[in-house]
Amino acid sequence: MATKMKQKYDKYWGAVDKMNKLLYIAAVLDPRLKLQFIGFTLKWMYDDEKAVSALTEDVELATYELYAHYENQMEVGEGSSSSQTELDDDGGNVDLVAEYMKQLQKERGVVNKTELDRYLKEDVEKSMDPKFNVLGWWKVNSHRFPTLSRMAKDVLAVPISTVSSEAAFSTGGRVLNDFRSSLTPRIVEALICTQDWLRADSSLCLVEEDSVEIVNIDEELSMVMKAIGISDVPLPHINTPRMSPNVEASTNTKGSI
Repeated sequence: MATKMKQKYDKYWGAVDKMNKLLYIAAVLDPRLKLQFIGFTLKWMYDDEKAVSALTEDVELATYELYAHYENQMEVGEGSSSSQTELDDDGGNVDLVAEYMKQLQKERGVVNKTELDRYLKEDVEKSMDPKFNVLGWWKVNSHRFPTLSRMAKDVLAVPISTVSSEAAFSTGGRVLNDFRSSLTPRIVEALICTQDWLRADSSLCLVEEDSVEIVNIDEELSMVMKAIGISDVPLPHINTPRMSPNVEASTNTKGSI
């Protein structure tokens, strides 16, 4: 069971470049962490600086690609709504506030900066309160980052799947449950042991090799005891697994050990 758990762990977490990028993007969208936390954590966990640097760049690229997808979706929605507004207008009306904001952005030189750029450039939140509400922070700041806040709500709302340690390490709960609770301890032990034996790999070859080695050691010990004149002392009885006929014939031993 431990071997299978290790294989499952290596499948999702063993290689640093095979992890789900959404886990990293969720950390980037935490205003207390952002992108710098990804590089810092990976350098602390892994020794391969080249792989860490490449992965950090991949995470940044994936974050921008995901943001571009949401930005396109928002532009499509805004385009359809603006077209409807133009049809409803009598013509000639100009949104002075919108024109003023565009002019202000040009004067400040931030016309080409996206919401993601501005978010990453800002300082991280200093609050390390475990009760810090990340989704609440995005709700409050949605007027500054309308597209990015929508993206954050979708990513951070993904539930985490968990499994209890008892279910991972023990099969007793699946043998003795609420619907089958009248089994005796001896029957429960037999069911669990049988299940383990059926799932385990066959180790007959190893058992046979160990049996041959034990027989050889016993013969050598008998010869040594006879040489020093204490052959009358009985040897302790050793219980060994039953050997296959081929191995038993090859050992050519007398008596039982």
